[in-house]
Amino acid sequence: MELGNIYNGDDGYVNVLLGNGNVKELDLSKVMFLHIQHYSNHHNVVLAAQELLDKLQEGGKTIRGHNAYFSAAKKLIASIYLHEGDLFRFSTKREYFTGAKRKQVWLTPKTLTLFNTMRDLGFVEVMQVAVAPHRMKKNKQQQPSEATGLTAVYRATEAFHTLLHNVTAKDIEVDTSLPRVDLKTADGSLGVLSKGYLSSTSYQETVTALTNHFNLLSECNVQAGDGKPLSQGHMFYVRKFKEDVDKGGRFYSSFVNQPKEYRLGITFDGEPAGSLDYSQLHPTLLLRLIHQEDKETNLFAIGDVYAMPDYPDLPRSAHKEFINIIFNAETKEKAARRIMTATRYWNVFED
Repeated sequence: MELGNIYNGDDGYVNVLLGNGNVKELDLSKVMFLHIQHYSNHHNVVLAAQELLDKLQEGGKTIRGHNAYFSAAKKLIASIYLHEGDLFRFSTKREYFTGAKRKQVWLTPKTLTLFNTMRDLGFVEVMQVAVAPHRMKKNKQQQPSEATGLTAVYRATEAFHTLLHNVTAKDIEVDTSLPRVDLKTADGSLGVLSKGYLSSTSYQETVTALTNHFNLLSECNVQAGDGKPLSQGHMFYVRKFKEDVDKGGRFYSSFVNQPKEYRLGITFDGEPAGSLDYSQLHPTLLLRLIHQEDKETNLFAIGDVYAMPDYPDLPRSAHKEFINIIFNAETKEKAARRIMTATRYWNVFED
């Protein structure tokens, strides 16, 4: 799609004038965050990266760690090029690029400097400015402290695409140097993996399994619903822990954040993918662990075990959250404290 002039709309939409003179309304609620997990040594990517560094060195300035900046520039450029869709979300709030506040491993000071340079050069432009939490529309029941803001929405400009006119998706690779295990603190910031864990059998087995999994998928004919090859970024899984590496450790990639229609649209050698989902998993696991039973004839027979008829104003997702808190909390006191501090987010786009 050829994008032209941008006109701000209402309720999370913008109107864009296309190259053919028509106007297209874009829904910003579906715009994904930029994941910087690709790189490329294609000639045009190298030239674009060099242009960024030349801009940083204007006026006789020097760059400490030139090679690191050059590598980071190629990763940023390749990731923007391969990002699915014309738009992406990205925050330039400085505190998110500090060691204590980083949410993702690629949010480094180098990345922030390079992205701001791309804005200066006109390689990317803002389509929707960031919205502060206090400016967000909220429902009557929501408390001020519950409001959340919106991160700015960008798009790569014609100048960016002109520089990369000879680049194709086959010229972009996944940055396999990214860590395979992710540890987050209680507030969602990046944690530091201990030397003991990094030298453990568990860590080595995780890295080996995920590397083999990525290599296997990369060699297969996996296509998205539109017939295009599935991005290798979707195949690059990471094991994620929260607070410590003793509990949890689920496997994620950017694929799991895609809409359900997208995920069910992929094919393997032309065969459609399937999706397994365990109904009421936590109650079922409790039956197996505590009572060695696979079926409950009374509780489940009444219907949805997560139903809370006394709270009709809350969505089922909230009911499920509260029930699972009760199932999994170590003590009644911790369960009560967790429920009392739970946060409900309002969808500004759907009101």
